[in-house]
Amino acid sequence: MVDRAREWGTDLIFHNIWENLGLPATLERLLAKTDITTPISEAIYAMVLNRISDPLSKRAVSEWASDIYHPSFAVLQLHHFYRALDFLIENQYFIEQDLFEKTKNLFNLDLDMVFWDTTSTYFEGEGPEGLAEYGYSKDHRPDRVQVVVGILMTPGGHPGSTSDLSWQYCRY
Repeated sequence: MVDRAREWGTDLIFHNIWENLGLPATLERLLAKTDITTPISEAIYAMVLNRISDPLSKRAVSEWASDIYHPSFAVLQLHHFYRALDFLIENQYFIEQDLFEKTKNLFNLDLDMVFWDTTSTYFEGEGPEGLAEYGYSKDHRPDRVQVVVGILMTPGGHPGSTSDLSWQYCRY
């Protein structure tokens, strides 16, 4: 008789991508420069996996992780997720740079400049379950569920209307 079942599929698929992007090595390299001894890398992986499969609050991720078959999640507690967020903020630039370099090489992209823009739009009615949330509305519609849309373009790309764009660019 089975008393309990745990999910394995999402981790089985995503863990390979996580490894191929070199994120464990990047996180461990950055963690080695700190005095952190808690399982921050595992907490980050759990939060990312949760965002992919069933987005929840950090508090709920702590409970969700027990339903996933990933043995190292067993030691995670709520404070590990909060500490992981602090670590991510402190190291955001280095993680983004490392991830960009790895994906640039993975997709053989010849980039010297990247354009990034986001905008929001709203849904009439309820909108797709789990996709949209109430939040800041550039359309001045806080009464509607919002979704943020982002676009990343290489120098050869052509943006739509430029009236609502707040461009950020980075040279690499």
